[in-house]
Amino acid sequence: MRCEEVRRELSNYVEGELNATLHSRMDEHFRQCKHCRAVLDGTQNIMRLVGDDRAFDLPSGFSERLRQRLASPSIKEPRGRTIPLGIKGEHVSLGDHIAYFWETPREFEEAAGFLETGLRANDHCVVFGHEQANETILRLLRTRGFDLKGLIEERRLSVLGGHSSAEEMLRNIAADFQAALAAGAPLIRLLGNLGWGRQNWPVDDDILEFEAKVTGAAGNFPCVIVCMYDVCSLPGRIVLKGGFETHPVTMCGHVLRENPHYVPIEPFLARLRGETQSGSTGIVQ
Repeated sequence: MRCEEVRRELSNYVEGELNATLHSRMDEHFRQCKHCRAVLDGTQNIMRLVGDDRAFDLPSGFSERLRQRLASPSIKEPRGRTIPLGIKGEHVSLGDHIAYFWETPREFEEAAGFLETGLRANDHCVVFGHEQANETILRLLRTRGFDLKGLIEERRLSVLGGHSSAEEMLRNIAADFQAALAAGAPLIRLLGNLGWGRQNWPVDDDILEFEAKVTGAAGNFPCVIVCMYDVCSLPGRIVLKGGFETHPVTMCGHVLRENPHYVPIEPFLARLRGETQSGSTGIVQ
């Protein structure tokens, strides 16, 4: 796109009014054009300032549509997709926690591209999940030419299993992330396959709580986290609450998008604990 076209559509871009194709073209332009990126950053800063009612009142005649969006408590900063995901050419943002819904072996294999992209750069990569899934992911990386033993010794790659305590799993992941940053990793990628209903893993509701807390923790690190959900075998409640309600971003049918079904951590945990107290969880073990 030309700069003139980008700036003509800038208002629609920051307000989220563009179709996916045009939005993607503008994302690509912002990655390449520092001048338009500066204009975008300035526009976003102005919107944040004007949207803060502690700063000053909006003048009369201000765009009513923008006024309503700025006044809405649900307004989000426009997403800057600048990190290659490694799956279907998509780009994501730092701190993204993504639910990746897969049905076929091919879709499972494609998810390994997320780690492959990081390992071919200088990222620290984490394989986290139940033993069978971890072994499959490692085999896929091995067939793509990676020296896994060497990467682990260099602390470029970590392999983490489950634990009966969800809090312990969070501590293990945080410790690995902190060690990676101390070693100079610019970005951390974690690919997860949770052990729903498996021995030596937490019960389902504890894993749901874990997923919600991961979203909050991800914002504290320069990381991207992808959690894989096997929609053919997992119970519907797990797909709904674990996949959709705890992940701000989803990838389904090779389409990456912000998730309108995401529930912020506090209301999600309150609802989850209410279900547990009422005995209406319907968990499948």
